[in-house]
Amino acid sequence: MNWLRFLLICFTLATASGCSHFYALSSDLNKQIDRWLAAHEYQKIENTLEHISTKHAEYKIIDRRRAEITRKKNNYIKTTLATSQKLRDSGKWQTALESLNGALDKLPTNKKLLTERDALISERDIRINELRKHMLIRKARALIQYEPIYNNLSQLIPNDYEAKSEIDDYNEDRAEIADLLMSCSNHALETRDYYMAAECLSLSNQLVKTRQKTDLLKSTLAKRKTIDDKRKSKHLLNLYQQAYDKKDYHNARYNLEMLSTIKPDDKKIQKLKANLEKEIQFLLEHDINQGKTLYSSGKISEALAIWENLLNIDPDNNELIALITRAKKVTQKLQELEESSTSQ
Repeated sequence: MNWLRFLLICFTLATASGCSHFYALSSDLNKQIDRWLAAHEYQKIENTLEHISTKHAEYKIIDRRRAEITRKKNNYIKTTLATSQKLRDSGKWQTALESLNGALDKLPTNKKLLTERDALISERDIRINELRKHMLIRKARALIQYEPIYNNLSQLIPNDYEAKSEIDDYNEDRAEIADLLMSCSNHALETRDYYMAAECLSLSNQLVKTRQKTDLLKSTLAKRKTIDDKRKSKHLLNLYQQAYDKKDYHNARYNLEMLSTIKPDDKKIQKLKANLEKEIQFLLEHDINQGKTLYSSGKISEALAIWENLLNIDPDNNELIALITRAKKVTQKLQELEESSTSQ
């Protein structure tokens, strides 16, 4: 069967499956598989092997090669993915994409290659959009900085044709960038990126101020604050719980106080505060009395250590302050007496 006839058959069947049928009947199929392996044409091999007959003269030889073919295909996929990742990490995004597309020409339905290509394109598009946003924001800030210069130019030569033309071009640029910033803001609002939305809106309003933009900016900032407060509240609640678990009542109380400033009417926080204060008061009463017992038995330094530790929890406690002051005075007198007796 000559090459022309092969082309005619493939054209007649008009499908890859038809060509696979032809190859499956080829007498030198094993050599053809070697050529395909060298060119990494694994899909052609798989399609052909689906149609090979057990009666084929080379069937047993080829059948024993299935594991080898699978191993080489998997190695090719693994190498391609690693190469793509390396190229992407070095900033060669287009080359990485071309590497994946080249592999997909050989294995068009491979899930790993398709997933990696989709992820690469998605990440690339995100980065492109971010770069365009940054460029847009920089242009807007530059235009805002130029405003005093063009105002001075207008005052110095108000009737100069060339100056008027430059000022008109500048104002056109302001209007164009303001519109683009509104598109940026609208997209950010759709994705609930209130930080980007607020920045784009604010700059757009500085370039071309309108009541609609001002109102929208106000509501956007309010939404951003709500998100900030929610994140801060979650963080403070975690810090409170960590401090409470360690019996660090000072920091536990502090974090609850900070939470109260964000959510003053939150009943859960109010309940936590009430329970914490009860626990602190119980601890204070218990440990103050324990310190008094130690003090009475002459263990002044041990009592002082307990009371000073309590003072970290309740620094404005007048009873603690008085007890600590008295204990320190007694300790000092005892030290003076000891030093006096030693010197004699």
